[in-house]
Amino acid sequence: MEQIEVITLVVGDFATNCYIVVPQNSSECVVIDPGGEAETIIEKLQQLRLQPRYFFLTHGHLDHVMALPKLQQHYQVPTLVHRQEKTILKSLPAQALMFGLPLVKNPHISEWIEEGRQVQLETINFSVLHTPGHTPGGCCYISDSKIFVGDTLFAGSVGRTDLPGGNYELLISSIKQKLLCLNDDVLVYPGHGPTTTIGAEKQHNPFIR
Repeated sequence: MEQIEVITLVVGDFATNCYIVVPQNSSECVVIDPGGEAETIIEKLQQLRLQPRYFFLTHGHLDHVMALPKLQQHYQVPTLVHRQEKTILKSLPAQALMFGLPLVKNPHISEWIEEGRQVQLETINFSVLHTPGHTPGGCCYISDSKIFVGDTLFAGSVGRTDLPGGNYELLISSIKQKLLCLNDDVLVYPGHGPTTTIGAEKQHNPFIR
């Protein structure tokens, strides 16, 4: 029986996948990458009678954090992101200017995490994998044969590396060393687009074959 329910909200100008991850039969959850439309996220949480325990960020790009300041006003819970994302997060005003979007207030980060950090939520445990390349502090969160990868890996593609802090060789190395070693049936939840599996990407993704 599945231990985790994953609710996907596609939010913001960049169609970012915001994930609400709920342990079985729980009223608590984790919100991953609230990239926009804070009101939509809050409405969904209230509709499902869910209380966030954590906000997880896979990285600090604008399209993954835009709703976070408003959510932090509504829910006083910890926000976690890799420590190497400090520079990316400080650049949020410049990111907004680049894309012609309203300025975003810098979110409060409760904990700067690293590879191997374990986060417990009731009966489930999340493990942090540091997967730099798209950004220096990009990371993935894995639990219960499900991995939330942000913009590290997509169905049939990989994250862009032409923005500040990007490194294509490092990205491919991260994917091959940290992700492709996982079981083929692990479900991959990317920052944009459809879900996939590790096995499908091993077989069909032209960037990593």
